[in-house]
Amino acid sequence: MALFLGIDNPVWWLSVGLGCGIGVCYTVASFLINRWAARFESRRFMLFMISGMMARLALALVLVILILMRLSVDPRAFLVAFMGTFAIGLLWEVRFIHRFSQNQHTASDTDVTA
Repeated sequence: MALFLGIDNPVWWLSVGLGCGIGVCYTVASFLINRWAARFESRRFMLFMISGMMARLALALVLVILILMRLSVDPRAFLVAFMGTFAIGLLWEVRFIHRFSQNQHTASDTDVTA
């Protein structure tokens, strides 16, 4: 099984490390941008959040393509590791945005009733 997966090969570990590294960097950038954007009202928050998401996606795509083209990595290990960490980060981002929108609705409800 280990030979089939290639986990005894240092290139496999490099591939997993690079994939996870890019995914974690994407998630950290998402966290920082969304926390910064949350200081603004809802309309500007959405503008900054979507702009940041587009920039992060473009940068991640360029990095993934460059790594696959220029480095000798195991493509399957690299992409699985990247997509796994990317998916976890995306789930966190959706949760953050949902909580932000719930807080905005709660704040606007208390403003109307006050």
